[in-house]
Amino acid sequence: MNRVVVTGMGVVSPLGNDIAATFDALVAMRSAIRRLEGPGTERLVNRLGAPVMFDPQPHFDAAKLRMLDRVSQFALVAAAQALAQSGGALEGLDPRRAGTFVGTGMGGSETNDDGYYTLFGQGSDRLKPFTVLMAMNNAAAAWIGLDHKLEGPNLTYSTACSSSTVAVGEAARRIASGEIDVAIAGGAEAPLTFGTMKAWEALKTLATEDPADRSWARSTRLRSTRGRWRRNGSGPTIAPASGRGSRTASGPRPLDSIGEWRETRGARSRPRSSGSWLKSRLCRN
Repeated sequence: MNRVVVTGMGVVSPLGNDIAATFDALVAMRSAIRRLEGPGTERLVNRLGAPVMFDPQPHFDAAKLRMLDRVSQFALVAAAQALAQSGGALEGLDPRRAGTFVGTGMGGSETNDDGYYTLFGQGSDRLKPFTVLMAMNNAAAAWIGLDHKLEGPNLTYSTACSSSTVAVGEAARRIASGEIDVAIAGGAEAPLTFGTMKAWEALKTLATEDPADRSWARSTRLRSTRGRWRRNGSGPTIAPASGRGSRTASGPRPLDSIGEWRETRGARSRPRSSGSWLKSRLCRN
C-alpha cells in the first residue's frame, strides 16, 4: 500500500475565505453564527446560520459565473488554494492518474430554490438555460476536473453530514491502492436558501435563538446539545498525493498523512444525542 500525504489545503468558510483567516478566527474563538438577513428570512422561524461572506466576481468571469451555483464557486476557489499550496502536485503528472472526489449533501440548493420560485412563485416557464448543470450534485466535482484537466476518477458522494469525510477517505483509498497518484478531495455546501431552511424547520432540528447571545442557540429537541444550525462553505479541500508526495526538495511538501480509512453504519432511523447514524473515521498516522 502506498503512503498517502496531504500536500495542500484550501477553504471558503463562514470564518474566512482562506486557511490563514479561518485558522486565526478559530484561535481567537470568534463565532460565525449570526442572524440571517435578506429576502424571505422574515418568514423563517429559526434565523440562525453561518453564511459565507464571499464575492465570486474576482474569481470568475461573467460568462462562467452564469454556469456556477454558489456551491461550485466555493469548491473551485478552495481547490485552487489547495493546488497553489501543494507547490506543483499536478506538474508532470499523467492526467489520467489524477482524480476528483467531492462530498455534498445538498448540491446546488440556490439554483433549485431559484428555479422553483420562478415556476411556482412567479408562474413563469422560463428557467435559466443552465439550471440542470448548476443544480446537479456532481457539478462541483465536474468543474474542478474540467478546470484542472484531471482525467482520472471524478466522483461525488452524498452521505449527509459525512459526505466530505467519505470523499477524502475514498480518495485516500484510491491513492493507497495505486489506482491514482493525486486527488483533489473535500466537500462543499451552500444550503442557506429559503426553501432549504424551511425544510429543515419542518424537521424540527434547527437551533432557536438565544436572545442574550445569537452566537449561541437553544435546542428544541436534544437536551445534551444546543441544536444545530446550517452553514455555507467548502473545505478543507485537500490534495493528497502518494509516492510523489513524500518529496520535499523536488516536489510537494507533505503537511500531514492519512493512515487508515474505514466506514461504519449504525442502524438508526433518527438522530440521537449519543452519536451520528452514519459514522466515518479518518485515522491519521
